[in-house]
Amino acid sequence: MSLTDILTKTARRQADKPCVIFRDQQYSYSMIDLYARRIAASLIKRGVGLGDRVVLLASNQAEWIAAFFGVVGSGAVLVPINTALTASEISFIVADSEAAAIIVDEAHLDRVAGVSPKSVLLLKKFGDSDLESPLADWIARADSDASTIFYTSGTTGRPKGAILSHAANVATVDRVREVFNFKEDDRILISGSLSFIYNSVINACSAISVGATIILQERFHPGEALEAIAKERITVLMSVPTAYVMMTEWASQHAIDMSSVRIAVASGASLPPTVITRARERLGVELFEAWGMTEGTPITGYDAREFKRGVPESAGKALPGCSVRIVGDDGLDVAPNKVGELVFRSQSNMTGYFRREKETAETIRDGWIYSGDLARRDVSDFIFIVGRKKDMIIRGGANIYPAELEEVILGLSQVAECAVIGIPDERYGETVKAVIVLSPGHQFTEDKIIAFCEAKLAKYKVPSVVEFREALPKGPTGKILKRLLVESPAQAEGYQASC
Repeated sequence: MSLTDILTKTARRQADKPCVIFRDQQYSYSMIDLYARRIAASLIKRGVGLGDRVVLLASNQAEWIAAFFGVVGSGAVLVPINTALTASEISFIVADSEAAAIIVDEAHLDRVAGVSPKSVLLLKKFGDSDLESPLADWIARADSDASTIFYTSGTTGRPKGAILSHAANVATVDRVREVFNFKEDDRILISGSLSFIYNSVINACSAISVGATIILQERFHPGEALEAIAKERITVLMSVPTAYVMMTEWASQHAIDMSSVRIAVASGASLPPTVITRARERLGVELFEAWGMTEGTPITGYDAREFKRGVPESAGKALPGCSVRIVGDDGLDVAPNKVGELVFRSQSNMTGYFRREKETAETIRDGWIYSGDLARRDVSDFIFIVGRKKDMIIRGGANIYPAELEEVILGLSQVAECAVIGIPDERYGETVKAVIVLSPGHQFTEDKIIAFCEAKLAKYKVPSVVEFREALPKGPTGKILKRLLVESPAQAEGYQASC
């Protein structure tokens, strides 16, 4: 079964039912299917072949979902890009994926002015008379063939493309539909960017697989989300913890109605118990935490058919079809309640990183994906994420890798050393702090550092706090001890380990 089968089977079964509601406009399953086939025909006409990569750069809209299936149905591989990225970040992904074409909406056409793939295809609106005649049959692909490449940052600071086959994405959809008991009469709100696997595959494709209706918003705003939940009688919510934090804040000062919601899932960042408590008290919903990563997701969580409430601070148990181990540096399983690295295996595992053999070999070993997350498992098999082995920051569900920011900041001649760390933030879970040592004789301000980063990076990656120090703490080998900066900032002041 391919990804396109998910749409086609539902469109045949209930052609006239609303698949997407966007800005109060309804788009039926047959409309989405027809438009997707027109996108596929346009790509094939422009010479896009089997396995070619096609970038999709557009804001949330019904046409985005149709383009998702159109690209995959043409036999190509979809590479979604977040519109929040800067032009240079977009250019890197287009070049790294060796994209044969870009599909872009009119609002972001200027962002690809300096990019030169074989073809740029404007994402037109439904009903445009210039659209191609629809493709009659999807181009057949094997289960093991790549269907999507989602770019995720790496420890080197350069994003890597995680390749997911048709079988992997379909397995994800099947698992989500099963454990969260998706139904035909569900109404599912999506307000996060569709460029993330959480929203496009886990959320949208799972909804489409059962014939549910997606209420799509261009971006997240707590008031608008809560208004849609009440007006559209939303039954399923899947979002990042930050969204729930912002909704609880809004609910403390506004009247809300979330009585229609039967399940609310939080994933993409750690979920503090206080957020669960506030959601229960102010929103009237029980939050269930889930864990996964772009390279394979979701892996742990709570089966809605079994659990009515989650275990505090736990990301649940391994979901059906998923195997989870907690291992030490020797690769052997650690004892219950001992901390080790979480490794997992499931049918949703990525094939590897696009053209990154070394990084793939480091991450996938004997079929197990080494997550880089530190975790423990209790005697009842509940998983608790306790930290990250890889030096990653998660701000409001978005992954930020310090090496990327450090590379940018060190581009300033006035900066001698830089260490980027995550610090707690009540709203976003974590935010970014840059600790900087200036070159002798130079002066710089926090505002200038932030302005420089804003010109180079997506807004969510820009440091919220900048601290200047005379030196950074280092170990015997000269490696910067970020652990001290995070855990003991005062102790880190002037710290130097003796060799």
